[in-house]
Amino acid sequence: MFVGPMQLSSRRWFTPVVAASALAIGGLRLLIPTVVTTEVALAVLGLVGGLGYFVYQQHLSQTELFAHLFEKFNTRYDAMNERLAELRASRKSLEEWAESGRQGVIDYFNLCAEEWLFFQAGYIDQRVWDAWYNGMKHYARDERFAAIWNKEPKDSYYGFMFPVPVDL
Repeated sequence: MFVGPMQLSSRRWFTPVVAASALAIGGLRLLIPTVVTTEVALAVLGLVGGLGYFVYQQHLSQTELFAHLFEKFNTRYDAMNERLAELRASRKSLEEWAESGRQGVIDYFNLCAEEWLFFQAGYIDQRVWDAWYNGMKHYARDERFAAIWNKEPKDSYYGFMFPVPVDL
């Protein structure tokens, strides 16, 4: 059972939902004791508690995977950040960039595509993806980054589209 897209804030709802379910079952037991016997109430409470535990454990597992991916992606970005900033700040034309500059931008595109792939699979929190995507827009406004992206075969990026402005 998949809970849904990764949302770190989902955890806060587990306890209230399980508690409300238990109260509702207890209330039904009091209101219609002939239908909701003690045995039925306990069985349903056990089911609700077990389901709540399962969903919480799945969320915990997704959170651990998210934390691993977040650290891995940020470490990779940190390793290329300085070089990307230098390239963007440089006044050189795309033709003047060394091949290492072009390759650095392609490596960045690969990182962005991998982040997008895990976001699409539901393992990256929406707020984190939005922050990463805003960073991508920063680089996409540079004509040289856009030119490299426009020459890249798009089937290499898992369906990811770098946010190149239309007017570039």
